[in-house]
This record gives sequence, C-alpha cells and structure tokens, in this order.
Amino acid sequence: MEKLKPGITVQGVRRALREYGNEPNRVLEELVANSYDADSTIVAIVYSKTWITIIDNGSGIESSEFSRLLEMGGGTRLGSSDSRLKRSYLGSFGFGFKATRNISRLTNVISINKLHKKSAEIDTKEMDTRMPDKDWEGFDVKVEKNSKGKITGTAIKLELMNELTDEQIENIEKSLTNLPKSKDFRVYFASSRNAPKALHSATTKAILELKTLVKPLTKFRVSGNLEIGKPKFVKCKIPGFDDIEIAVWCKGLDADMKVKSLKQFAGVYVKVDGRVLKRNFQGEKVLDGISKFPKFKHGMRLEIPFDWVKDQISLGRDNLQFANESSRKKFDNELKYIVSQAVRPFAQQLDKRKKGVFAKQAQLRIRKAEERIKHKQTIKSLERTGFSFSPQDDYEMALLISNPLVLKKINPDWKLMDFNGQQEFDCLIHDRKTNDFVKVELEPDLERFVAQAALDNTDFIISWTRGGWQVGKGKQGKGGWFELLENKGYGTGHYKLLVKKNKRSKDTKKELPVFCVDKVFK
Repeated sequence: MEKLKPGITVQGVRRALREYGNEPNRVLEELVANSYDADSTIVAIVYSKTWITIIDNGSGIESSEFSRLLEMGGGTRLGSSDSRLKRSYLGSFGFGFKATRNISRLTNVISINKLHKKSAEIDTKEMDTRMPDKDWEGFDVKVEKNSKGKITGTAIKLELMNELTDEQIENIEKSLTNLPKSKDFRVYFASSRNAPKALHSATTKAILELKTLVKPLTKFRVSGNLEIGKPKFVKCKIPGFDDIEIAVWCKGLDADMKVKSLKQFAGVYVKVDGRVLKRNFQGEKVLDGISKFPKFKHGMRLEIPFDWVKDQISLGRDNLQFANESSRKKFDNELKYIVSQAVRPFAQQLDKRKKGVFAKQAQLRIRKAEERIKHKQTIKSLERTGFSFSPQDDYEMALLISNPLVLKKINPDWKLMDFNGQQEFDCLIHDRKTNDFVKVELEPDLERFVAQAALDNTDFIISWTRGGWQVGKGKQGKGGWFELLENKGYGTGHYKLLVKKNKRSKDTKKELPVFCVDKVFK
C-alpha cells in the first residue's frame, strides 16, 4: 500500500529560510535572540573575516531540543510566553539556528544545560547532499554529563562561506540594537584581535570562563543606543489598556526652523516583547491624516510596543502578516492613535518655539527700523522712491533692486521677475532687449559671494558694496581664485570677477559681471 509521509527537500529548506537572507546580520540577530530567550546575561560575539563565534551563559539547549536543532519549525516555545527570568520569548518558530546554513559552511555547536553537555559539527554541504537520503541518520552528537552542575551556556562557531565585509560588520552591530535593552543582558561585539583567544572557538572553556573572558571587552559592549542618541519616552493611553511608553527620537529644529533630519534612522517601528521589527511603518496610509506628522517624518523615530501582534510576525521578522482583516484594522487604528499621541507634545513644542523665535525676530526688525529712523541711515538719492537703506542681507538687497531707479541704472532693459533666497541664485531678471533670462546673485558685500560662490548657476552679481576689496586685487574663495577688475565701457559701479583655478593660474575659468550699488547711490 502507498504511504503519505511528511518531509521536506533541500530546495524546501532553502525556500523556508529565504526570508532570513544571506546577510550575516540577520542570522546573528536570531542567534543572539535565542541567547536572550535562554536567560543569558552575557553574550560575546567575536569575529574575523572568515568566522564568527557566539558564546553565552544562558540555560543551555534542553537535552530534548538539541536533537531537533536541524528540524524545520522545531521550536518548543509556541504557546509559552515567559522564560525563567520572566523574559517574553523573542523566538518561537524554530527556524533561527537553521538559518546559519545560509552563511556558514561549517558550524560547531556546544551547549551545556544542568544535566548534559552536548556538541556537534554540522557541515552544510554534507547536509544538502545527504538530506534526501532516507537512510542518513544525521550528524553525530557527543553527549557527556555536566560535571560542573551550576555553570551553563551555549557556544557556536560559524565558519563562513564568504569573507565578512566592513559593511556587513557594521550592519551586524546595528542589527543587535534591535534586541531588548536591559541591564541584565550584556552583548559584546569585538574583532578577534581585540578578544581573548579562548573566545575564538566554541569550547567548554569559553562557556565556563565567559564572565572573566569578557572583562577586557567593556568598550565593545553593544549599548543598545542608536547613533542618534537616547530617546525621550512619551506615555500613551490606549482606551481599555494600560499606559504604554513610546520611545521617541527627535533632534528639534535647525536654523531654518525645520525639524532636523535623522536620515536613515527616521521612521515608525514596531517593538514586540522589546525587539524591534525591521520594517518601517512610516509609509502606512492610515498615518497620512495625522496633523503635523508630515513635518516630522524625516526627523523623528518612533518605537512602539505592540506585544499583541507577536503571532502575526513574518518568519524573517521584517513585517506583519495578519490572520484576518479584523486584526489588521485593530493594528491600523491603534497605530494611528499612538503616533498622533506621540507626535502631539513635540508638535506643541515646535509651535511654541516657532512663536518665540518669530516674536524675537519681530522685535529685532522693529529695533533695526527704529535705529534707521533715529540715525537717519537712508540712501539720500533714493529716500523718496521706496526702500532706501543700506541693505544688510539678500532680502533687503532684493528690496533695493526692486526700485526701478536702481535696476535701470544697472541695465535699462532689465525687469525683475522673482526672488528666492533659498535657491542657488537669488533672483531671475528678464533682459527685454535680448529676450534672455539672467540668473542674479545678490550680496550686501561682494566678499560674501566669494566665500559661498555658486558659480554654475550665476550669470551676474549685484552687491551693495565691494567693501575693502581693491580693484586689481584677488582673493581665495570657494571654487578658486577671484580677481576683481573694472568692467571698462559699462560705467560707474560696473566690475568683473575673473575666476581662476588658483592664484598662479593664467587661464580664466569664468568671468562674472558685477555691479556695486553704493558707487552710484550714496
């Protein structure tokens, strides 16, 4: 009679583990999560270009579990919630250790629990070759009694398929920050040249002496803090539930009153039992309607505890896969509510600070206006035609050249079209004679242009004054050497800047016309 028997092919194993990918950081995160679940207080990760060791002082792999290390879905924590130390289990699928086959050609593992010490060597190539063989019994497991009794732990050494790159090493350290932050869970990540030789191998000695061996590794402890500093914690009350604490990173405002960017660290992340999922939920449509949130998207990171979604986590821990639409809607509603609550105090601070800055700026403007009136700081030839004061910034320069008398003196065929002080050039002018557009840079002092020259997008410079810059002299600036000369044939106030590669260069890279307003209107 034909029989139906459950089984899995090598291709099936590869597909099942595909979500973990071939990147060492994802596999290492899973192994250290196993250490956490085993109530480890110390985990040492040591690496070279060709191997990695992970050694912990946890409770060790249970005797019945060791034989299931290579069994797909062989986890025994489904239905369990807490460890002996009341830690919520991070893993339960039983796929974490199996993922080592994605990066390791040879894996040595030794684990000591209260009763036994068990060890094995796993050859990935042999496993792939012999797994289809029904008569293959598997890899040998060496079993000894635990004569030490009290000391337990696990040590794993991965002989890598490919050499580690600097980027992969950096990504491993970043991934370790996804794990729970706790005083009684210390993770060390060090290169082989900085770690004692006893930590270079998966041995009984490494486990028994781990507490002593990590003492020189203090500066290599993974802090659990991101490179953007420590977060603030915002309490959030969800109706029908206890208060939860949201970790929020936000660096406040920059000089332009915009939220400072957190670059790749910005986003909305979900934390399950203290462990951060890899997916950024910032782009969820449900968050689009939150007031003020768009202003913070690039400059805020939220880590939100969502322990109830534990059973919805994808195998690779980079997404949520909801069993039904009801769970999805519940998550969406809670996510929107929590994000709006977390953003609110920062939005209020933003508004308060903006009001304070704007009020201060208004006072300064009034004070400047009073000084101008008191000391009669007017350009006499312009005092009846509009703005008639010595300009102190680009914006006041724009006011000055908007006066038809000033612009006509520069070029009678020019017409001012716009002004934008945030672009590479300040204003666009239409030359009615040639029907061309001229990109103009405005500066109160010509030396300012030299310090921040935007040569590629500038056709003409209008400055209030050339200050102490003497005609025929040069200055080193951004983009090269600048030499100031009279622009003969164009009249009073007209000059030209010759831009050269350096002071000794004879060739001119660019010639820029200049007009200094104070030479005509005093």
